[in-house]
Amino acid sequence: MTTAQPAPALPAHVPSPVEPLPNQLLTARGQHRMATTGQLQALLRPTARRQTVNTPLGTEADR
Repeated sequence: MTTAQPAPALPAHVPSPVEPLPNQLLTARGQHRMATTGQLQALLRPTARRQTVNTPLGTEADR
């Protein structure tokens, strides 16, 4: 009987500094449909103020 090998560790996600935040937010929302604003902030802009992430989310929801 063989033992299962552990899955390889995934690299930490590093968002592209080239892509605009609204595009990153839409992509992340598509992949993580139940993500909160705080979770998206931690994923995409961990050092930014919460308002930086919250503003584009409100704008995109109005479209």
